[in-house]
Amino acid sequence: MNLLITNYHPHGGGGHTTYILSLARNLQRYDINPIVACPAGSRLYDSLTRDGNIKVIANDFPNSIKEIRGVFRSVSKLRTIVKENNIDVIHVNGSPDHWLAVYYKTFFRSDIPVVRTRHGMQPVKDRLPAKLLNNRTSATILVCAAQQKLCSGKRAFEGHQIFVIPNGVDHEHFSPRPKSVEIREQYGLKNGDVVIGSTAGLGSYKGIPEFLTAAAPVIKEKQNIKILLVGAVNRDNPYRTLAEKLGISGNVIFTGFQADTREYASVFDFGFVFSKAIETISFAAREMMMMGKPVIVSDFGGLAENVIDGVNGFVIKQHSAVALQEVLGRIARDKELASRMGAKAGEKAGRDFRLEGFLKKTSDVYKIIRGI
Repeated sequence: MNLLITNYHPHGGGGHTTYILSLARNLQRYDINPIVACPAGSRLYDSLTRDGNIKVIANDFPNSIKEIRGVFRSVSKLRTIVKENNIDVIHVNGSPDHWLAVYYKTFFRSDIPVVRTRHGMQPVKDRLPAKLLNNRTSATILVCAAQQKLCSGKRAFEGHQIFVIPNGVDHEHFSPRPKSVEIREQYGLKNGDVVIGSTAGLGSYKGIPEFLTAAAPVIKEKQNIKILLVGAVNRDNPYRTLAEKLGISGNVIFTGFQADTREYASVFDFGFVFSKAIETISFAAREMMMMGKPVIVSDFGGLAENVIDGVNGFVIKQHSAVALQEVLGRIARDKELASRMGAKAGEKAGRDFRLEGFLKKTSDVYKIIRGI
């Protein structure tokens, strides 16, 4: 089977990119030949170009009236890609590439199956365009049960095939490892420090200000708590300014963007993902748990689906400052809590988050929509 996977992000792409790389690098074992179309210079394009063993085609995905000429060019190129590569299924990953795939099917009267993965928690507008879009789409993949609740009862999804397939994580790549001495020395982490970190990025919806603000009183009381934030920040870094305002700047460490987060996560006692919007189930949360790190999560989206509260992490409901402060106080008092919960986190991740199940279920969707 020849599969075309598309991604519209011109730069990073976050979880979209991680998701597509997981598919593109591993679907061959299911007799699927993946080809990826994405903008030149994007992180996805650069990663696959470096790999060298997966065909990647530069293509933009404009989707506005102002870009109408670009839309026509992109649809025409999509047709060429499909014909020249004998594509059997198109797998789209966002609204811009989804619309262009449907334009292609409509303008050129193609019956090629299209499947879309929805990666965010944005509400679906129950309007005619959404219904028309789904009518020209063979199936939708959702990555968490919270999304299923969001779509349930919507007219836009009436009669539409929906599959819930949570994201999978490579258990060998994200296996537990000793705490990196180099990272500890680089950032001045001492014996006795409790390191609480995030590899989930520092986007505006990740809840970093809420986490720091709620945590500040405990950090000032328990000076051995260090917050390690892995991810890109802009030049002004408002989070550093906030940490200074809260009086905890000496306890908050910024590493900048890291292509490989594993050495950084190795020094964590607890991970956290405190998102307040968009987030579904979080690759980062699952990667940290696969490495044997318990995680603190907000109850937004599908984050709580990763964690058994009080067993392999903590779920902070409604971003409660009081609840987070109680959890941080408990972590600071109980020196063995991280290792006990970390073992449970690793067990759950190894059982429920493995890449193989994700790949098998996704490849099955392609076969179902093709009638195989």
